[in-house]
Amino acid sequence: MWDVKQANPELSDAEIADLASVPIDRIVDGFTADTVPKNTAAFERFQKVIRRRKQLAVQRHFRIASQYIEKVAEGKFPVRASR
Repeated sequence: MWDVKQANPELSDAEIADLASVPIDRIVDGFTADTVPKNTAAFERFQKVIRRRKQLAVQRHFRIASQYIEKVAEGKFPVRASR
């Protein structure tokens, strides 16, 4: 994920999640991408929730990777500074 984000700074976090195959929960209110009715409020909510989950996952992984890289530069591994 770190490498993908560094190589593609123009992409959104959701696009980076797709490119890096970051795993997320893909069930929203009992619907999956195959079962949610298209062009409905449920479909809009499904897309919004999935996009947000992707963003949060990429941000979390990037933050953790940044902390590991920072600590490696200090000669410490595996150590994270904070949550």
